Amino acid sequence: MKTHMYFKSTTYFACFILCCTNITHASDDENTTIITRLSTGYLEYNLTLPGVPPIPFQHLDDSSYLLGIGATIFNERFYFDIYGQTSGDLSDVVNAPSVGYLETFEGKRTNISFSTGYSITNQSALYVGYKDGKSDNNGNLGGVYEFKENGFFIGGTYGWQVSAKGVISLNAAFAELEGDAKFNTPAVPSYATSIVGKATGLSYGIAWRSKLNNQYGYSLSLDHQSYEFKDMIDRALGSVPGTVIEDMLTLKLSISYEI
Repeated sequence: MKTHMYFKSTTYFACFILCCTNITHASDDENTTIITRLSTGYLEYNLTLPGVPPIPFQHLDDSSYLLGIGATIFNERFYFDIYGQTSGDLSDVVNAPSVGYLETFEGKRTNISFSTGYSITNQSALYVGYKDGKSDNNGNLGGVYEFKENGFFIGGTYGWQVSAKGVISLNAAFAELEGDAKFNTPAVPSYATSIVGKATGLSYGIAWRSKLNNQYGYSLSLDHQSYEFKDMIDRALGSVPGTVIEDMLTLKLSISYEI
C-alpha cells in the first residue's frame, strides 16, 4: 500500500511539474512545434476475468484492426502528447453448461493516454502520464461484459539515428492501474458480478520513424502491454479468487504532419 501511494504521489508531482513547465515554455517561446498523427494497424487482445459460479472464468482472445489519432507539442526539450485509439469488433463466447447458458459477445477496445516528457539528451527521454482503457462488449442475449482500467505510468525511451534515413527507438514504461470488471446477463437473472482490483504492469516496444519531407513523416511501431490485476474484490461477495490478466500487442503505421 505504501509503495502504491508513493508511486501515485511521485507520478502526480512529476506530471504537475512537467505540465507546468511545458505550458510556461510553450507560451514564452516561438519555437513550439505541433505534430499531429493518424494511425492504423493491428491489435491482438487477450483478457481473462475470474469466474464466479455458475459462470466459469471469461476469456477474450481476439484480434482486429485499430484506428488512432494523436498530437504532440514540442518546445525545446519538453513535450506533451495525447493519443486515443479504438479497435474493430472483438468477439467472445461465454459458456456455462451447468445452467445451459451460452452467449456470444461483441465489442470494441478503446484507449486514451496523456503524457508529458523531457529529452535528457538528443537520444533519450523520460516521461510520465495517465492512461484510460475500456473493453465494452454486448451479448446476443442482452448480456453486458465490461472491463475498465485507468492509472499512471512512468517510462523512458532511447533512440539511434540511422544515417539520414530515420531513427529507431526502444521504449519501456511501468504502470499502476485500477481495474473494474462487470458482467451480467438476463439469461441467468440471478447472476451479476462487479469486481475491482489493482495491477502493476509493463509496456515496451520498438519503433522506426522517418521524414517524408519537411512536413510529413511516418512511423512503424510494435508495442506490447501486459497487466495482472490481483486481490480482486466483488462488490457484493467480497474477495474473489483468481486474477484479471490483460495482454495487448499492437502493430501500427502512423502518418504525421507538422503544423
